[in-house]
Amino acid sequence: MTTEPLGRSEVLSGDATMAALLAEYAEVLAREAALRREVEALRDELTRAHAAADDARQVKAAFMAHMNHKVRTPLNAIVGLAEQMLAGTLADEQRTLAENVRASGDHMAQMLGGILDFVELESNALALVHRPFALVEEVERALDAVAPFAAARHVELCVSLADATYVTVVGDAVRLRQLVFNIVSNAVRFGGAGDVEVRVGVDADADGARVTCEVRDHGPGFDAEALPRLLAGGEARALGLGLGLRICDRVCGLMGGGLAIENMADGGATVRFNVRLGLAGPVARERVDLAGRRVRVATASAGLRATVVEWLVGWNAVVVEEGGELVIADAERAEGLAADTAMVVLGAVGSRAVSGSPNVANVARPIARERLGVAIRGVIAAKVAATPAAAAAVVTGPTVDAGKLRILIAEDNPFNQRVILGALRRLGYAADVVMDGRAAVDAVAGKVYDLVLMDLMMPELDGVSATREICGRWPVGERPRIVAITAQATTEDHETCLAAGMTDFLTKPLDTQRLAAALQECPRRGA
Repeated sequence: MTTEPLGRSEVLSGDATMAALLAEYAEVLAREAALRREVEALRDELTRAHAAADDARQVKAAFMAHMNHKVRTPLNAIVGLAEQMLAGTLADEQRTLAENVRASGDHMAQMLGGILDFVELESNALALVHRPFALVEEVERALDAVAPFAAARHVELCVSLADATYVTVVGDAVRLRQLVFNIVSNAVRFGGAGDVEVRVGVDADADGARVTCEVRDHGPGFDAEALPRLLAGGEARALGLGLGLRICDRVCGLMGGGLAIENMADGGATVRFNVRLGLAGPVARERVDLAGRRVRVATASAGLRATVVEWLVGWNAVVVEEGGELVIADAERAEGLAADTAMVVLGAVGSRAVSGSPNVANVARPIARERLGVAIRGVIAAKVAATPAAAAAVVTGPTVDAGKLRILIAEDNPFNQRVILGALRRLGYAADVVMDGRAAVDAVAGKVYDLVLMDLMMPELDGVSATREICGRWPVGERPRIVAITAQATTEDHETCLAAGMTDFLTKPLDTQRLAAALQECPRRGA
């Protein structure tokens, strides 16, 4: 079979088709190249946007850290001087005012910490600090900071701490305190007038302890449709005071736990959170034995009355509806009682103290079990000091063993010098003071010190540089332990201090209990 050769017209037609295909292919290649250039341009733009966002976050973090330092420095003086006033002899009304100043300062410190945490969580830079602390003390300190705002809204904080909570745990005390503060603040702010119930428990096991906290209000509750979105952010109520529930949930996750929200069938809402902490052991407690004394409780809050009655029964009291050897009453109900009545007055934050008799003690809200027990012992001791029963009711708490530590304070702010010296004096210690890091290095060279309490931002030589110089000149065992006391409270600051050679990190406002723990951990050189 023979094939006929193509004619000229057919060849030309095939060439035209091929040329058209090649032209179309070239156009496709050109469009692809243009798209590639567009993608590269978009990628470059995205990279620049990410870099700009990172720069903005760094600028914001640096600004917040700077402002945090500027605010915490005078705040340390306010809170510290209020604590020194409280350590002295004050009339009841003056004591109440000083407690208000301290609580308000703590509230501001919590707010500052919340803002810093928000910035650090936003940049995934938040880290936890693991140190031993008394669980009940941190919970009660958080509640004290909420108390003035609860009183302003006529909200009663009814606090129930299980016996298992009186332990020393190991973890991040600041984060735990912020969690309690923010969740209770939300309940006070959005729960309306009435009771806010706070219950804290501990489940211990071989690996440590799971701390649980339940906060219930009796307000309108959460919008049922909004509940699934609350922890994802964007809801107004989730913002609340401080970190907000969404940020609290993230902090709980970092601490090995979580957060849950539930609307209650009979009204109100409950927020539950839990965190995982190490367990170091029980704490010393000042116990009360009322040995069958008859006690009457007169308060308008049914929730608070139930809590106080539970405590009294645990202290072996007999709770009565009329009469009684001791009356525990709201300030409004205490005014009409006889002058010789042994009485503990439950006052609102900021209210005028009821005084005029040694038989009367005032306890500010929120009512804590240990504080109420101290007040009851004092009233009984004043009323029937000569009786064996009264003597049995008074128990002396543990004291700090001052030893003979030689301490140097490096701090340039005179008000904060006074605060630190006052805190040391109350704990039984004395100290020398220098104004800057260079003077601190010279002092360590000229005298043996066991401990240096070092501020970070000082003239001449900052605290971190002074620490590096001390650690560079003297080996471990021949140099003092160095502890930062600073208004710079970010995770990066903490890590910088430890890397420089410091052994501990205390933030302003100064926590006296944490200072006492740092002192007790410090050995005397040559001992």
